[in-house]
Amino acid sequence: MDFKAAGRCYFMDLGVANYYLKRTGTDERALRGTLNENYVFINLKKRQDFPPEIAFETPAFATYKGGEIDFVVQSLEGNRRCLVEVKTGKGKAETAVKALQSGKADRLLYLKGDTKGGETGKIITIPIYMLERYKF
Repeated sequence: MDFKAAGRCYFMDLGVANYYLKRTGTDERALRGTLNENYVFINLKKRQDFPPEIAFETPAFATYKGGEIDFVVQSLEGNRRCLVEVKTGKGKAETAVKALQSGKADRLLYLKGDTKGGETGKIITIPIYMLERYKF
């Protein structure tokens, strides 16, 4: 997997981002996806502050065999690698699933807007609003 520093992107307050994206005519699906990924990035960046929960080089996005993975997080406790995919609909994260199956990570976390959650093997699904309570 190739990692790219997500911190080099410019992220902003979700309300401000929503305002400007709507003014540019961004369609609703793209708007929700952008805001959800922005929310997750902000949450993950906070986890690098004191007391740190994730390693300094993460959160990052990654590419694997030509596909994209939204975020890769390395926990400080237990040194586990988690792939994080943010989905607003019923989309599947085929690249992340392939990377998980090939041993590139210890688990895959799906963050979805409309789900009750669940766990199947190393794949965990939770509602996006529960990210605040999730421990890496």
